[in-house]
Amino acid sequence: QDIMLAGKLDKRRKVAALKSDLAAWNYEKKRLDLITEVRLSFIGAIALQKDIVQLKELLKISNEFLSSVEKRIKVGKVSPAESSRAKVIVSALEIKLNNSRYAYKSVIQQLAKQLGSNKITFKKIKGKLIILNHLPEFGLLKSKLLQSPEIAIYKKVFEKQEAVIELENAKSIPDLTISAGLRRLNQTSNNSFVIGVSIPLPIYNRNQGARQEAVIRLDQKKSEFKAEKNKLVAELTTTYNNLLSLAGSLKKLNKESIPDAQNAFEIIRAGNLLGRFTILDVLDSQKTLFELQSEYLKTLGGYNIQLARLERLIGQNLETIN
Repeated sequence: QDIMLAGKLDKRRKVAALKSDLAAWNYEKKRLDLITEVRLSFIGAIALQKDIVQLKELLKISNEFLSSVEKRIKVGKVSPAESSRAKVIVSALEIKLNNSRYAYKSVIQQLAKQLGSNKITFKKIKGKLIILNHLPEFGLLKSKLLQSPEIAIYKKVFEKQEAVIELENAKSIPDLTISAGLRRLNQTSNNSFVIGVSIPLPIYNRNQGARQEAVIRLDQKKSEFKAEKNKLVAELTTTYNNLLSLAGSLKKLNKESIPDAQNAFEIIRAGNLLGRFTILDVLDSQKTLFELQSEYLKTLGGYNIQLARLERLIGQNLETIN
């Protein structure tokens, strides 16, 4: 019977327990990665879905204006050149709508695969793109980053490797072997009960190689952690600045650009009824308004994508942070 000395059994149990903890954190990391991938696909699909709705509405109105132009051409009120220019605008809208439909189909297929299906089992998705009323301070987010699964994994790796070092150091102390049994003495034809105790002398092997390897691996992981931490902080900084920039753009578009374009469109449309502006002026102003609305939608989608990436970095929903 071998009897482990220097607490080897407890040290092995500790290493095994830390490996289990490490596996749990790796699972959490993979889980958050999958959730974020689905969120990004969903955000892209929602943005494209809204863009398609706007394009359809604009195309409908533009075709109505084109029909009006063609009627005016027939009665000689406007030049045929206006019809050609209007058709160019309508054609460009049709191309953009077609591209958005194909892009939406691709995103939906990707989303279905992420949900574990090879076929699209839904015709439409529901949801909304959000804007946070308040973005937490960078310092607070940085402190949350240090609690993320990526950082927790390295902390567990350090604990496990330190436990491995302790175990390898303990292995330098040999184990005790106790033996017992019956022995037949042929010379005297007697049976005897024998007990033996042995312990090897570690003269040439004190487990130096394994001990040194364990220490080197710990130093290696510490270097990797430093590089990974710097990378995560840099990514957090970039994502945070992107959010601030996009929030500023959304505010300007919503408060200034779109209302001004909407006002200009209403004025030109009303003036067209009085003969002050042409149909093309109306179409151009409407196109400008739509492009700004489309830019707002695109920026809003980008904002939500950066938001999802930021929440993935810290491993927490921003709305739950005080």
